[in-house]
Amino acid sequence: MKVVRCQYLRDVIPGPRGPFYEISGWAKEDAEEALTDVGDKLKQKLDDLLGGVQKAFERMKRKKENDTPEGQKFRRELHELVAVAREILGGVAKESLDLCKQYK
Repeated sequence: MKVVRCQYLRDVIPGPRGPFYEISGWAKEDAEEALTDVGDKLKQKLDDLLGGVQKAFERMKRKKENDTPEGQKFRRELHELVAVAREILGGVAKESLDLCKQYK
């Protein structure tokens, strides 16, 4: 009787008609929501950070003593890096978060 009862519990509890079946659906929803929130916050924070750096350099370039050829080259490279960082954030980082959603 004990062996049959243990086998029954092993078969039924984690199965599709068991009491814990719906928990996996709730966990999936919670995980997707959490990953979406984290992705949105990460994107916003990085965008704010890069925008702040860009604005600081825009302010500094208006000062005549900072407008040297090296400074101009640095600003051009900075603008290119900001564009690349935004592409990465929208591409690879987003794909990675989407993969996390799939394999949570």
